[in-house]
Amino acid sequence: MEIKILEKEKNSLLKREKVTFELIYPKESTPDIKKTRELLVNELKTQPELLVIKSISQRFGKNESLGTCFVYETKEALNETESSYVLERNLLKEKKQKKAGPA
Repeated sequence: MEIKILEKEKNSLLKREKVTFELIYPKESTPDIKKTRELLVNELKTQPELLVIKSISQRFGKNESLGTCFVYETKEALNETESSYVLERNLLKEKKQKKAGPA
């Protein structure tokens, strides 16, 4: 599996960097978000708790995906900006259990 960084864009106002990447995985199944996060953390040399994958879209008929992630400067900036469902999807926050109602 290989990852290519296509573009980096700094956003000083939100204290983050937007990274567009291409994921190439010949002869493999589509990687899950956990594996993709590990690859990005190693490639970008950042801390795992500061990286959020915003979107990944697979190219039709190819073993390639295009994605966007954000690398934040601080944990506080990440928590102020990102929605809770994005943090849950990126395994940075525990999912809330729904209360069972009356049957």
